[in-house]
Order: sequence, then structure tokens, then C-alpha cells
Amino acid sequence: MELVEGITENYLIMHIIRNTDGSIEKVIDADGNEIEKQMLAHSFVASGCDGGFTYKGDFVEMDDYYQFRKDKSARHQRFKSRKLPKMVKPKAKS
Repeated sequence: MELVEGITENYLIMHIIRNTDGSIEKVIDADGNEIEKQMLAHSFVASGCDGGFTYKGDFVEMDDYYQFRKDKSARHQRFKSRKLPKMVKPKAKS
């Protein structure tokens, strides 16, 4: 089993099981359940190409990969643009 690299969300832990050829056979989550190979799109190691993306040289078919990445980056930008409350600094004792 190989841990999927480049995942920024702590709740997304995935592992890859490769076949004897070294290509991706299946992807499993932290609980051991099989999930879709398209979930590898969450990794920043994935690289877009026509008809999908590649993860470490393995092609994964996905029709809307570029839209998925645009939506994901928009969510990150919205999160970062939230204004956090200002901290109240304690006053120095005189």
C-alpha cells in the first residue's frame, strides 16, 4: 500500500493499491473502503491533461478535472478571505 501524497485536507487520507505492473488497481480510504480513483484529484501532485489527470504517471479519466480544480481553489480563496476577529492584547501592568 502506498499513501497518497499532496492532500491538503486532514480528513482525506487515501492509500493506493498497485497491481503487479505497478499501475493503480484501486484507491482505499482510511477505513479500508474502496473509493473512486477520481478522488486522487484532491492531491496537488495530480496533473491535468486531456480527458482527466495523471497521478505519478498513471492516467485517471475524469471529464471535469479543470472545473474541479477551479472550484477547489475558489473554496480555498473564500476560506482565506474570511476576516478573523482581532485579538485583544492584554494591557501592561503599571
